[in-house]
Amino acid sequence: MIKNNILIVEDDVIIARCIQMLMMNLGYNVIGIESTGEGAIKIARENKPDLVLMDIKLEGYLDGIQTAKQIIKFYDVKIIFISGYLSKKFREEITDIKSFGFVSKPVNEDEISLAIEMAFSKKYL
Repeated sequence: MIKNNILIVEDDVIIARCIQMLMMNLGYNVIGIESTGEGAIKIARENKPDLVLMDIKLEGYLDGIQTAKQIIKFYDVKIIFISGYLSKKFREEITDIKSFGFVSKPVNEDEISLAIEMAFSKKYL
């Protein structure tokens, strides 16, 4: 089995580490964990992940939606958003982006596994 490379963009260290463990248990290769949009863009440029798990609220100047737009604009990367809070504004914004889904926090292994499998099996929504 080919291990897909996943970048985790999450500003809560504990949540990021839990997601990392889930990804490793599911057989994915985590190429990095980043807490800022600026750092995520840099890692995407340097390491070309197959998929990004993107929190909506991040440290730094860019939120997850702005970061996803930049990554999608320059790199062929699939994005799945993760958040504990999804306002109407964010909902509208993520539907305008070529994302591959949304997973609510707290992250459930079955839910995130299904979202990732679906993302890898299809084209843009």
